[in-house]
Amino acid sequence: MVNIQGYVRLTQSTKEITKALLKVGPLGAGLNGRFLQFYKGGVLDNPACNSDLTHAVVIVGYGVEETKTGKEEYWILKNEWGNFWGEKGYFRVKKTEGDGVCGINTYVSTAIIKEEKIVQA
Repeated sequence: MVNIQGYVRLTQSTKEITKALLKVGPLGAGLNGRFLQFYKGGVLDNPACNSDLTHAVVIVGYGVEETKTGKEEYWILKNEWGNFWGEKGYFRVKKTEGDGVCGINTYVSTAIIKEEKIVQA
């Protein structure tokens, strides 16, 4: 059995977010969802998308894609709009420092979990 004891808000550092993702698993995040309705696939890198947080998603992973100009790192995110949307319910956002694309690094958090052992009678 586990109990949620609270939460931890991470800094905007991609290194810290990556470490937390590897250590505890999926992370809650907010971002500006204005352009998500038009997303069909690929790595989202929209400079017009600001960091006004309007939508909640889950950061589930990260990766690297070879492009014509070199390697591009990205976050893999799960959206709530079903498998018909985006890349089967997922989408990718360019991994950058600071606020991040569409504010993805602005508010990232994870639960603090206390595990309790169940005593069998």
